[in-house]
Amino acid sequence: MESKKENIKEDLELDIEKEQAKPSKLFFNIFLIIVGSIGLAFGANWLLDGAVDIADNFGVSEHIIGVTIVAFGTSVPELITSIMAAIKKETDISVGNLIGSNVFNILGVLGITSLVKEIPVTAQVVTNDIYWVLAISFIIFPLMIFGYKINRIRGLLLFASYCVYIYFVVS
Repeated sequence: MESKKENIKEDLELDIEKEQAKPSKLFFNIFLIIVGSIGLAFGANWLLDGAVDIADNFGVSEHIIGVTIVAFGTSVPELITSIMAAIKKETDISVGNLIGSNVFNILGVLGITSLVKEIPVTAQVVTNDIYWVLAISFIIFPLMIFGYKINRIRGLLLFASYCVYIYFVVS
């Protein structure tokens, strides 16, 4: 009987210690967010500057660099997050991360950026890229609605469609 009371008392003391440790952990997490945001800003600038330099040096259009190097560089965090979520069998997080990221990039990032400066849309985006975006969206939409799974074969087909898109953009 006495040991149960001691265990309960020890558990309460551990809970109190954990509660007291939270504020310092909160400040540390806020610090990490600030440092990460600053690093992200510098990294994004370096990525963009490097991509523009590559385009200039090799005579490649900025559009091609944008849909290849810059797109890959900005998608790596989502890719890693989705892979880790899939490994942990948290597929809803994986899909939500990818869809949420794309919706936010199109609506949030594009919207906020256009508030700062007008963004010209090239003819290639209107006559080519938009159809690829719509086609892939229509392919993936039924998979989400009807609960089908995106297995390895479908994933390979989606990746292959990206490769075909890149081929047509580059050629």
